Amino acid sequence: MKRAVLFFAVLCALGSLLCITSATSAAPLVKPLTVAVFGDWPYSSTLKANAALLYNSVNNDPDVSLVIHVGDIHSGSQPCTGAGLSPIPATANPTYNQDIFNIFQKFTDPFVYTPGDN
Repeated sequence: MKRAVLFFAVLCALGSLLCITSATSAAPLVKPLTVAVFGDWPYSSTLKANAALLYNSVNNDPDVSLVIHVGDIHSGSQPCTGAGLSPIPATANPTYNQDIFNIFQKFTDPFVYTPGDN
């Protein structure tokens, strides 16, 4: 019984020492999570054409480890994509969603897209 109590006391002392050492160490034990978050983008052909400015900026930030688009890739005034419509309206841009998908593929960190109007 005395050996068990002594073993437990030594184990607790080592555990306490480990906690104190960890709490006072200069290096963080866990790397903080830095997330790039954006939404309501792109709403124009100009923004879409300059998408490289966004994804290059995010990709070149070494702290970013996750990218989240919170939704809404279409302006209400943009013509529809024509998906599922027959006949496709003359003002439709059937490649718009694929273009946005291709842009999202340019991000090097894991990317999460939330469909809908954020």
